[in-house]
Amino acid sequence: SELQSGLMGKRGREESKMQDSAQTEGGGTKKRAITYMAKAPAIPTQSAASTLTLPVECLEAIAKTMGEKEARRDGSSRILQKAQRECGAAVHHYHRGEMPEGDALLQNATSDVKTVMSELGEEEEGRQWGALTGAMEQCIKAKAMALFLREGRLMQRTEAPFGSHLEYLPGVIGFTQELQRYALRQGGQGDMASLIACQRLVSALNEECLQFDFKNGPLRVKYDSLKYTVRTLEDTIFELSLQDGVEMTEEEEGEGGAKEEEVPVEKRLINRQEFQEMRETMEKADEEREKVIKACRDMQKAAKNSIFDLHRGDFAKCEAQYSVVVAGCQALLPLISASPALRSGSFGGVMEEYAESKLFYHFLTEKRVIGKEDMAPVPVNDYEYLGGLLDLTGEVARYAVARATKRDVEAVKLSLECVDMVLGQTLRLSSLPPFVAKKTDQCRSTLKKLETIQYELSLSRKSKARGGDE
Repeated sequence: SELQSGLMGKRGREESKMQDSAQTEGGGTKKRAITYMAKAPAIPTQSAASTLTLPVECLEAIAKTMGEKEARRDGSSRILQKAQRECGAAVHHYHRGEMPEGDALLQNATSDVKTVMSELGEEEEGRQWGALTGAMEQCIKAKAMALFLREGRLMQRTEAPFGSHLEYLPGVIGFTQELQRYALRQGGQGDMASLIACQRLVSALNEECLQFDFKNGPLRVKYDSLKYTVRTLEDTIFELSLQDGVEMTEEEEGEGGAKEEEVPVEKRLINRQEFQEMRETMEKADEEREKVIKACRDMQKAAKNSIFDLHRGDFAKCEAQYSVVVAGCQALLPLISASPALRSGSFGGVMEEYAESKLFYHFLTEKRVIGKEDMAPVPVNDYEYLGGLLDLTGEVARYAVARATKRDVEAVKLSLECVDMVLGQTLRLSSLPPFVAKKTDQCRSTLKKLETIQYELSLSRKSKARGGDE
């Protein structure tokens, strides 16, 4: 009570002093804000040396590798952007009938794309890079346009300057959209023959694409635009046929055509054999992906259960779960090595979950964070390791909460140091893929949560200490 009356008296004297010092001409008073002398707060102190170790060399090696890839990507991006602009300009020249100018631009763009492909080599993510595949599709589209104007047929897969069926199909479908513009221009001039040539080619391509199972992906979206092009060309031909002075020959009406086997392959409107081969390739790839997905279900379940076992302290059962993941991985590795694109998705998710579990296992048993090389015999790549490392912080936070309920201050402190060190090292990386960068935000939230837990534990200890004194 004496302390309370003293504080109230001090507060009253300060308010009286403020009112007396702020007189106005009308005799009233106004309050004046108090100004304090600036004083620097305490600089955060570094925690004492911890027993927790982090694989700094491993993370530095990953940072170096990612930095080198990012440098190559930065230089390649400018080249590919230039190539795409040149392809667009080439198509524009073709629409104007300026074939030599378009050919020169297309040749430059093709050369630039080939240069980038040689620089990136056979990198798993480089071959699937959106900027590279986009430039390849634009080159294929431009070349298909030039070949159609010269020979009236669809460019064959073997005539494409580069790329697989995954670039060829989007490229030729994109080319058919240019035929809409070409058809309007020629229709305005009453050129029925050119409109018929466009319609026949697009219809033949649509017939072949109907036999593909594009799933729900980018090719499905592009194929939907092809169906719209077919309808647009049919409507344009019908509208033009109603105009006076426009007549269709027997060949244009569909009569007098030769059998496909009687026409040389290089003269056919469309090479159906190539499309059959591409369908078979895609069906085989779908079967392999389904095989990987089915096999990964048990592996994913085992990896997740191993983490639950660690939280329960059942290390023997956890190691049994690891044997399931290792056996499944070794069975799928030959298939993954032959088709690197299969690694992304289910298999990559299993590798990331396994890396998270192994990291948590060694955190609990050895008070250290292991490096990528310690994941053997499972071949975890850089991105899967980083994903598992950042996911580790969530499991460490769960462990800290459980230990906090038992007032285990040292365990909470160690968990906080682990999350702090992982976040600090990860933020030093020059380039992170989007899915990894997103996890750093979650890691920041985890760090704040652990800091709050540590603060609340310190308050409870102080309260207990005061209660003991009393």
